[in-house]
Amino acid sequence: MLKQRLSVSHEPDRRTSVEFECTIRSAVDGQRNVIFLLDEKFSNLKVVDGAGVNMPVMPDEFAKNLILDYMHDSDVWRSVLRDMKSEIDAKNLHPVWIQIPQDRAMKKDESRVFTITYLPPVADPRPELITWIRQKEYPLYYTLFSPPGFRFGKERYYLNDGNKIMLISGTPKQIQKITAHNSIEFRQVSEFNGLMEVRYSFSPTPVAATPTKIGLVTLTSIAGTTLASWVLSLLIPSIDSTMFSRGIEIGLFTIGGSLILPQLASNSYVRARYARMYWIPISLGAALLGIGHIALG
Repeated sequence: MLKQRLSVSHEPDRRTSVEFECTIRSAVDGQRNVIFLLDEKFSNLKVVDGAGVNMPVMPDEFAKNLILDYMHDSDVWRSVLRDMKSEIDAKNLHPVWIQIPQDRAMKKDESRVFTITYLPPVADPRPELITWIRQKEYPLYYTLFSPPGFRFGKERYYLNDGNKIMLISGTPKQIQKITAHNSIEFRQVSEFNGLMEVRYSFSPTPVAATPTKIGLVTLTSIAGTTLASWVLSLLIPSIDSTMFSRGIEIGLFTIGGSLILPQLASNSYVRARYARMYWIPISLGAALLGIGHIALG
């Protein structure tokens, strides 16, 4: 293995796809079998080489059994497969066994890129997501992409050495963090024992959240103005009740119109995130309008 790059795409509360790009160099002539180890179970797995050709892949459990068979039957690969089996068992890894077609077999010292794409395990929506950085003896890059209309919150880092999980203050010295407008990249720069956990979350960008915030401010302002008008009408009986009633009607139409504002946000998650908050000014405004009509009636 020469290099690995892992890219993760997201929705606001879950990972949606993982792309695992590996660069390897063949140690023998005519190599047709390549095995990669993934940290998690997968579905809808697809493997292509650097030329974009789809590669046949053995199922996870079948690959584990085949490793076990070859470990006992093959003198050439016995020690390599034994070490691999031990690592799979110790770290609960999942093998991806690629069978390169005969006409595309690798030559000795040839380098080739393989890209593995898969769907991560379906999990319940979570406010905080986790990506694991495992110690490797070759260059390793992790790139996390934020969903459209969202940005990264503050990350938290934990080091799991197998016995305990320790919170690390700030960005760990063992990794380098590179931030772009819609992504964060981590690069391993020094050795560490165990597993590094990066925990993170997303929040709407100001542009995505603006229509919903305007709607909330508008509704709350209407409710507050209506309350003030009603209190004023009770304290000052000389206020024209007809004018106040007309003001209530205008307020009612304005509340209805302001409900259109959240729909201007193209991001459905932003709309859903603020939806429950709209019941506060709406309920308050409706109650005050009702009280006002009763008082004026």
